[in-house]
Amino acid sequence: IISSDIIKPAVNLYLSGKLERPAFGFAYEIISASKSKLLGISEGARVVRVVNNSSADEAGLVAGDIITTVGDKQLNDEVEFEGLLENITPGKLVPFTIIRGQQTLILNVSPVVLQ
Repeated sequence: IISSDIIKPAVNLYLSGKLERPAFGFAYEIISASKSKLLGISEGARVVRVVNNSSADEAGLVAGDIITTVGDKQLNDEVEFEGLLENITPGKLVPFTIIRGQQTLILNVSPVVLQ
């Protein structure tokens, strides 16, 4: 059985002659369960930099935010964040649940096509 995560990009590549990958415009570091306990912060992906005028910037993501959920996927040691982002279709609006200080926010991010 072949996963749709593999088939979809392969079909797009075959039909269009190009592979469209999403670009969000932020850099991050993973906060594992053990690091989360050690530092007393939420597990997830901590934003370390946001590119000006990027999808992430337009959605309101800022350095220091901790992304805890993407769509309906809770980030933890079993969820591979980069793979999760790679499977989002450019142009699709995706909710990111973030922790900013003491607040929990939901930001809707729509990635563009990676150039």
